[in-house]
Amino acid sequence: MNYKLLPIVLVCLSGLACLKTGTLPTAPGSAPVVVVADPPLTLANYDKIKVGMTLPEVEAFLGKHNAGGRHDEKAPDGTTRTVIDSASWVKIAIVVPVGGVEVKQPEECRIVVELKDGKVASKSQVGLAAEPAKDKDIVGTWHSQDDDKEPLVFEKDGTFKCGFVKEKGEWVMAVGTYTISDDGKIDAKAKQGGATLGLHYTLKDGVIFGPRGPNPKVEWKKDKD
Repeated sequence: MNYKLLPIVLVCLSGLACLKTGTLPTAPGSAPVVVVADPPLTLANYDKIKVGMTLPEVEAFLGKHNAGGRHDEKAPDGTTRTVIDSASWVKIAIVVPVGGVEVKQPEECRIVVELKDGKVASKSQVGLAAEPAKDKDIVGTWHSQDDDKEPLVFEKDGTFKCGFVKEKGEWVMAVGTYTISDDGKIDAKAKQGGATLGLHYTLKDGVIFGPRGPNPKVEWKKDKD
């Protein structure tokens, strides 16, 4: 297959970061997407950002910010220092038209933190979507992270088991089926004796969340193989 080299333009954001030019191979007749900056913008990383974190702590998992706002501040001794007011991590992707044909540009994706006294005061994001849950992510045995250690068992064929009641220190299991959606919503039904349970959980970042008894939010973690 023949390729031509496509030049990548020099991009500067808010005077903070300039990204180097380069070339990428593209197939003839296509409208290539040129990724100029690609920080790890995921909901999992966004959730890691907590109020009170320092900028270096956030940059430890997001990398160096590539946009933001700052101002100069004079100290009592007359010296001037630069204060960062906000920091942004922006994915920059440019669709380059071929033959003058207009093409749709990729949707914006970014994370922004507002800083006060060098620490995160607030955060916001645009364009981040939950990664689709995969069936293989849920298959296995999970235990609640409380004193009871209630088991949940998800099998590859859609069979579901959950702890129903403890007898002599051992769990009697209710058995049924489950489904899981792309956004990690789990619906399960199980029976034990004459009782039928309708259960709803959420799988997020490798942890299952759901109600259990009087507790509206319990965590289950997967047993290691």
